[in-house]
Amino acid sequence: MAEPARIIDIGDNPDLVRIAEEVRASREPSVLRRANEDLALIVPMPPDTAQAARPAWEQALDAAIWRDTGVHQPPALWAHYDPQRVRSALRASAGALAGIDRDGLLAELREARGQDSSGRPA
Repeated sequence: MAEPARIIDIGDNPDLVRIAEEVRASREPSVLRRANEDLALIVPMPPDTAQAARPAWEQALDAAIWRDTGVHQPPALWAHYDPQRVRSALRASAGALAGIDRDGLLAELREARGQDSSGRPA
């Protein structure tokens, strides 16, 4: 089981309180940087504390992966979600597999999934 995160009371430091509130409002992890050195990662708490949240270490790892790829502000997953466009795209794709041999397609998929690939055994 993962160790619980250390708690630091920042109530007496208005600058840290302001930064924490900005991170909470943006709902995106933020890296604290001095000069060219990343010092710490601040991860917002979930809006509903009753909701199961990903562990802090998992969120930090996710942020580190984004940072390693050169993306310091990963895009918000649902930022440009438009349900009308999704419905329209689904309607436009209706019938795309019409005329396909279903059993043949499923057999090809099973065969492809059974093949070894670089770094991943079958």
